[in-house]
Amino acid sequence: VSAGELGTSAESVEARLPGIFQRASRWKALLLLDEADVYLEQRSPSEIIRNAIVCVFLRTLEYYQGIMFLTTNRVAHIDDAIASRIQFKINYNPLSTDQRTSIWKGFLRRAFTGQGLPDYHGLDLENLVRKELNGRDIKNLVSIALALAEQDGTQLGKPHLDIAIDASANFESDFRGGGRIENMHNYM
Repeated sequence: VSAGELGTSAESVEARLPGIFQRASRWKALLLLDEADVYLEQRSPSEIIRNAIVCVFLRTLEYYQGIMFLTTNRVAHIDDAIASRIQFKINYNPLSTDQRTSIWKGFLRRAFTGQGLPDYHGLDLENLVRKELNGRDIKNLVSIALALAEQDGTQLGKPHLDIAIDASANFESDFRGGGRIENMHNYM
């Protein structure tokens, strides 16, 4: 279930969540609520609408007997009442160098389908795996590099990966650094 399916108002959550819980229970299914941040976030006096959503979520969750996975990137902001109801918490640590190597190789192999195995040395794989990226970042970089290669009418190579990595790094720097709002206009 995605957050979009439940809605972002207390009324829509209250109307939809019990039915989802009932169906999951009837099917004996594991339930995944992806990107559940809006339902898990710490309540505050200035956020009345979000507080109502969290309260409805809490009240409905209290009676759910099944297994549910909640995903969030904002663990530090989970409401205490919700955190106390989560029986098992799983933390995903950043990828190790070996894991990044495996992910890079997997996505590069797919990108080279029908062209033989990629020349990892020529692609400077040793340097690529030093960058502390997650699997989604790596997938996106390979996709961008592959699109650049297709546009050039050439085989995916280090120059395409370098362009993708530089563009991504520049965006991250602008987005995370000072002047974020001003810099956003450069990307629209």
